[in-house]
Amino acid sequence: MTDIFTVSIHAVEGSTLRARVHIINPDVPFVSDEAAFPLALLVDAWFLLKNGYLRNEASRDGRGDRYPFSAQRGKDVVMGMRRGEEFHELYRLKRGGRTPGYDPADFYRRAATIVTSHSVSPVHNVPSWSEVSAFDDPDEPWEPGEREKFAGLEGPADLSEYRTWVLLRERPFSSRPYVDLTATVSDASYVEHLIGGMRWSTTQTGYGY
Repeated sequence: MTDIFTVSIHAVEGSTLRARVHIINPDVPFVSDEAAFPLALLVDAWFLLKNGYLRNEASRDGRGDRYPFSAQRGKDVVMGMRRGEEFHELYRLKRGGRTPGYDPADFYRRAATIVTSHSVSPVHNVPSWSEVSAFDDPDEPWEPGEREKFAGLEGPADLSEYRTWVLLRERPFSSRPYVDLTATVSDASYVEHLIGGMRWSTTQTGYGY
């Protein structure tokens, strides 16, 4: 599947996670405010660490994966998790649409009990319509009348609009749209595999399976 977001862990303070979520795919130009989204990210990180997939990568347009320790250390952390078996179960529930005997709705019910509070900030780094209309890309020429259409609009550009992403593709990763995510879980053992400095790209959206 195509990556949807890039997640950067800023800090884990007790049972509270603070992260930044960059929007990198125009097909999903928003971040879910449902409790299932932060839980899906916790399960995603668990899966990546368990299999040794999370390690420092080359830039990848400035958003390469980052992990402060070795891949083996990540595996060891997951192996020692107090809720290891529960994460196995949550992973199966998250994939409920493809696992016989599991109801995918169970994952969302579990999220409501595990994630006790969460918040998603407004989207930052959204360009204005004037910036979109002023940008010229020789590989993406304007259609007749198209530039004028956007030049007449005011305020932040629409992230679901193709022309917005023509501009965003030319910006460094740090200058692309993002939200700040804060989530508190019912017990710190749900976030003991996370640490500030982690970064990975994910297909998880908080919706679907």
